[in-house]
Amino acid sequence: GFGQMGLPAPCYRCRSVVLPIRIIPPKQNPLPLENRRRTPHSCCAEDCYNRQEPYVPGTHCIHPKTRQVRGLPRVLCASETHESTGSTVASCISQGSSMECDVESIIQEDLMAIPEEDED
Repeated sequence: GFGQMGLPAPCYRCRSVVLPIRIIPPKQNPLPLENRRRTPHSCCAEDCYNRQEPYVPGTHCIHPKTRQVRGLPRVLCASETHESTGSTVASCISQGSSMECDVESIIQEDLMAIPEEDED
């Protein structure tokens, strides 16, 4: 699904309003775009363009299509103008050549190594 840190969203299973504690990057689909089965986004957020019923009042969908249909900006939290150092890419590439290993596996291993934060 789609989510934004600090923005309440309905749980896909129980529809309780929850705050995300972590955003995990989507997996890359190896199939070419024309060979993928396209299932339209749908959620129970109040403003989703393809809203499921019953919807959860007071929640917002941040899916790009919803933002486009509602005339909202695509970028939710723009960074200040800066010159990229490329450090994120450099740190991933420094762990191994993408030609020699599966970059997705490296990223998943790195994510697993991040310690869980205690919530007080």
